[in-house]
Parts: sequence; C-alpha cells; structure tokens
Amino acid sequence: MTSGVTVNTSASLLDDDSSPARIIRAAVSAIATHGIDHVTASQLIDGAEVARSTMYSYFGDVYGVFAELWRAAGAQWFDEITSGEVPGDGGLIGLNDALTDILLAAPRISDLYDVVAPDLAATYLRQRKESDVSAQQVIWRWAVTIGFHVSAPDWMATRDEILRLIDLAPDNLAEIYALPPVVASTNATDEMPLIVPLSPTAPISEILADASVQVAARSGIANASLLRICRYARVTTGAVPPNLRQLDVLMLDGYRQWLRDVVATNLADVKRNANLSFPERFVRTFHWSLSDYRATWRRYRRELHLAARHDPKLAAELHAEIDFTAGFITESFEELGTTGEFAQLLGQSSHAFALATALLHDLRLPLRQPDHRLMAQWLMEQTGN
Repeated sequence: MTSGVTVNTSASLLDDDSSPARIIRAAVSAIATHGIDHVTASQLIDGAEVARSTMYSYFGDVYGVFAELWRAAGAQWFDEITSGEVPGDGGLIGLNDALTDILLAAPRISDLYDVVAPDLAATYLRQRKESDVSAQQVIWRWAVTIGFHVSAPDWMATRDEILRLIDLAPDNLAEIYALPPVVASTNATDEMPLIVPLSPTAPISEILADASVQVAARSGIANASLLRICRYARVTTGAVPPNLRQLDVLMLDGYRQWLRDVVATNLADVKRNANLSFPERFVRTFHWSLSDYRATWRRYRRELHLAARHDPKLAAELHAEIDFTAGFITESFEELGTTGEFAQLLGQSSHAFALATALLHDLRLPLRQPDHRLMAQWLMEQTGN
C-alpha cells in the first residue's frame, strides 16, 4: 500500500515539509471539509502541491493516504477520546474530524480496517492493564465517550455523569453481585424482529424508505442513489412521488421508520419479560443489537452519522429525531418504575451507547465477553433504583 513513508507522529504532521507529510495534511483538510467519501486524488494532489505520480508512489491511492494518516495520529487520538476528554486538533485544523470519519468508515473499507482495528485492540489491552480496571469498565467507557462524541455532543452533562459512575465501580463487581447465568430463551416466538416487516401493500413511501436503509447500509450514503434505491425496491423511478425524489428525504424517512420500530421492539421485549431482573432484560436487548438480525440497522445508522457530519441540514434532522427518541425512552422507563434520574440517563445515553457498541462490534472488539448486567446493576443502584 505504501512505500517509504516515515510520518509516524502527529507532531511530524505539523513540522515535516516532505511530500508525504504534505499529502497527509491535505487529506486532513479534505476529509474535514468534504467528508471521507467525497475526497478525490486531485484534491490531495492540489492541496499538497505535488505531482500525481508522487502521491501514487508513496501511498498507492487515497485510501493509502487515509491509512497513513491514521497510523500517524489515530492511536493517540483514540487514547485521548476514550479518556473522557474532548480531543483537540493538536494544532492541525480538522484532524479530529478527519480521524472520526476514518473510524466510522473503517468497518466497510478494508484498507482502513486493517490499520484501525489493531490499534483499537492494542489500546483496549493497554487500558485494561495500566488502569487496573475490569474489561467491563473499559468497554463501557469506550462506548459512552465515543458514542456521545459522534452522536450527541450537546449532552456532555449526561456523558460525564455516566463516566463518573462507571469509574466509581469497583473491580470486584462480579463478586459483589454474584449474578446467576443469563436466562436464554428457547422459544423461537420470543425472538425480537429486527423491524416490523413491511406488508405487500405498504405505501410506496415506506417501501422506498426501507430500500434506502438497505442500500446505504451496504455501500454508504455517498454511494447510494435514487436509481439504486428504486432497483432495490423494485419500482421504477417514474413511480416515485415528487416529494420523495430527494435522497436526504428518503434517508431520513428510513431512519425514522427503522429507529422507531427498533426502539418499540426493544421496549416491548423489556415489558414482556417482566419476570426477569432489569439488568437481564438490558442484556437481552444489548445482545440483540449486536446480532446478525440488527446488522443492517447498525451499518445504516453509522453511515447516516458519517454523512451528517458534513451536512448541517441532515445533522439537524438527525439530532431532532434523537431528541424525540430520548424523550420517549425516558418516559417509558419511568413508567416501568425506575427513578427519573436513571430513566434520563438511559434515555439520553441509549442512542450513543448503541451507536458506539455497534461500531466497536463491527471492528471486532470483544464486546460480548463481559457480563454487561454488572454495569447495568451498578448504574441502577447508584441512581436510587
């Protein structure tokens, strides 16, 4: 992929005037401005003021540039963000945005996955060892910090409170609670569907919204088009109503449709299994969110957040939907008898936690091993439940 690149630290990105360093700095600017899926080789070549052959000689292609950018600064950035602090750009404007884009895009771009995943795995092992905390705390800290950073930066008060409670948890939670094995259902009828299936007579608006999710989850929103969505939906472009011909409208309709059905099925399962403890019910929905049944939803949600980072209109609509869902979840858990404080923590953190755990799961980090009931039980007790 690369040849002779020696840029290995974020400091050298600022000080080195070599051609590789200039190309990488041009990539930072291009990603931060246009989004990772819209960066072209010409943008990097013009920004770095190098010959086209120079870029291809050093990096192979634009993904090679992105990979070297991550190698130069990604591990340090990820360390900072999982410390609970808002990462800075280290003097290089756009670095934080560029690395966030690389992290989100890595699960579907093999050239990026190959450099991002090993760094995250190494950071996980190092943090677990150096901080002398359980794997459970490391995973929850990662999920909370990354999730809020990507999806809900305005809710820092909630993020900080959850981090505070996570950090207070003793290492011997398993000994303290001595929870029984997770109850696994053997009844196929208890399985939660991914989403309420569309009927054969569903309105074309719902059919197209569903197709937009399916197409974007596979290739990213930047590579979706009305024509591809229509082909997946098995309708002609001429059959699309005028108000649905805009891609962003379809994408948001699909997001609303899937999000509300997924949340509704989760809550229905929580209520249906009232005989289980709340932590056990939490783990049921947590494992479902990481199952193959939810793969399309995980990928689509990640792609929508990636696109919204560079589309203010899409971001505003997306966050309005997150606000609505957070309120709905909060009210639902208050009705189940939890304290208002715990319900609000769940409502405002559920989306961030789900987004981040899905991202880390798709990067193949060990999210399933720990017993997540332990942290759920701890948070409940600390908030008066």
